[in-house]
Amino acid sequence: MWLKHGDFLQVVKDSYIQKIFGNPLQRLVHKLKRLKTALKLWNKNLFRDIHEKVKEFQHRLEAVQKRILEDPSDHLIRVETAISTSLGEALLQQERFFKEQSQIKWLKEGDSNTELFHKVVNMRKALKGISFLKINDNLVFHPDEN
Repeated sequence: MWLKHGDFLQVVKDSYIQKIFGNPLQRLVHKLKRLKTALKLWNKNLFRDIHEKVKEFQHRLEAVQKRILEDPSDHLIRVETAISTSLGEALLQQERFFKEQSQIKWLKEGDSNTELFHKVVNMRKALKGISFLKINDNLVFHPDEN
């Protein structure tokens, strides 16, 4: 989610470019700590309550669309377009959030050989496997004939 945002690299550069004194290892540690703080603050300000943002944009869009039905105007249509664009961006951020959360869950639960991990692996194996091959109405390969 962060990497897709245009300001991410600038936040990293701004944090990292500040001068630090000491030996190279101390400078690196201090810069990384400062970067961690900067990224946490940036994340909090930019991405907090993404689910609330989506709901808010949906309610605002519904309200504007009702007003357009009652009394259409160019101004309301421009407002609707702006809200729709903002809603689309918020939905994209929410989708990225859920994708990242599912990958984190997979790493936590998948690597520990849980039942979920084995079910998913077996399901993928079954879907990718070839159960038979049919050429001109002839069954060429069938796994039960081994």
